[in-house]
Amino acid sequence: MFKLSISILIGLLISFNAFANDVAKSSFEKGKRLFDAKEYEDAASKFRAAYKAKESWKLLFNIAQAEAAANRYGLALEAFERYLSEGGDEIEPKRQDEILKEVKRLREMVGDVEVKGRKGLIVSIDSVERGKLPLSAPAVVSAGTEHWLIVTDSEGRTILNRSVRVRSGSKVVVEVDESTQVATKTEAPERKSALKPIGIATTITGGALLAAGLITGIAATAKSGDIDSACPDNRCTDMSYKDTIDSRKSLAKATDILLPVGAAIAATGVVLLLINKKRTKDIAVFPGLNGVLIEGRF
Repeated sequence: MFKLSISILIGLLISFNAFANDVAKSSFEKGKRLFDAKEYEDAASKFRAAYKAKESWKLLFNIAQAEAAANRYGLALEAFERYLSEGGDEIEPKRQDEILKEVKRLREMVGDVEVKGRKGLIVSIDSVERGKLPLSAPAVVSAGTEHWLIVTDSEGRTILNRSVRVRSGSKVVVEVDESTQVATKTEAPERKSALKPIGIATTITGGALLAAGLITGIAATAKSGDIDSACPDNRCTDMSYKDTIDSRKSLAKATDILLPVGAAIAATGVVLLLINKKRTKDIAVFPGLNGVLIEGRF
């Protein structure tokens, strides 16, 4: 379960302060009981119902906390940001600073889903209505997990029913074409990765060291042959071979260093290239009941 990094947020639920609206109060109390029972998604749903009945900015904190505990980081981020925006100067500066730190951390765990289509179409993600088109901003969702996107018209007819997945810091744009009931991704920005150039450079460097090690090894072996011929049983009285013996020792030492170091560096480069390949797979196309969604995957 996701744990908030700010100790003051753990287990803290802002009291309802006896709102006059009975529906809002009832929903809030149910949400609080569900939160205490660790049924976080249901708790968030009840807090949202309370907010819909009575739009108090304080309830946005409860929504954010429940969504974060349910690992729905995109919804948590949106609720925290709205809490800060709507609460404004009424929020204590210390609390503002703590939540801003949490917002910054959550931003590293989410991506965006932008839906384009006819004005008035209703967008829901993971059973949570995110608004009518055009949305004021892309919907923020947890990165790296599958989310279910449903687009309906004002009469409740389903226009699109499709799963989407987005990487941290990236965006998937889905355009809904009602004439053919097709949804296609029109944009899926890829984050540039430094792994590929680093992997290539590292592999080349390791290969060069391996090649140098092979050359010094061959040279050392050749000098050993000369010495063995002139100095049987490793006994050499001819001092003219002293320089050859010293050279062989130097070449052998260089070989002992270059080969393992080169192999290690080359292996590191290969691993980096494999990781980069896994993270930057080609965009895949998935046919669906109501059309086609093209999404960036990793």
